Amino acid sequence: MTSRTGNRGFTLIEVLVASVILFAGLGAVLRAYSMAVEALGIASETLAVSDLFREKAVLVELQSMASPGSGQDLSGSDRRGGVDYAWNTHSDRQTVTPRLAFQKTTIKVVHSQGGRYPHTQECEWALFRDPP
Repeated sequence: MTSRTGNRGFTLIEVLVASVILFAGLGAVLRAYSMAVEALGIASETLAVSDLFREKAVLVELQSMASPGSGQDLSGSDRRGGVDYAWNTHSDRQTVTPRLAFQKTTIKVVHSQGGRYPHTQECEWALFRDPP
């Protein structure tokens, strides 16, 4: 706009409208950034739980191969990515026929202190094999 004296400039209303648009845009960017950081935290803890879960599944599988008749339950705790986790396994073994046994194994991994993003993973699987 041009004033009576011929100076060009912005009016107060134009400056206020531009400021509102600028701060609304900055607020949206900051909100998106905080959501991305939270999603990264969730993904990191999910990856840690999955890694620990796979590790314990392999441990149980190797144990059942080494001593198929034992069916020993295991439990413990671990620290991954700065978060404490508790894990436990439970195996049930049943003889189906004199030459065939059924073993059902359950593994559960949870945050031991609740954590910021609580995760639980649980899985069951069954093996049929000749009894010892």
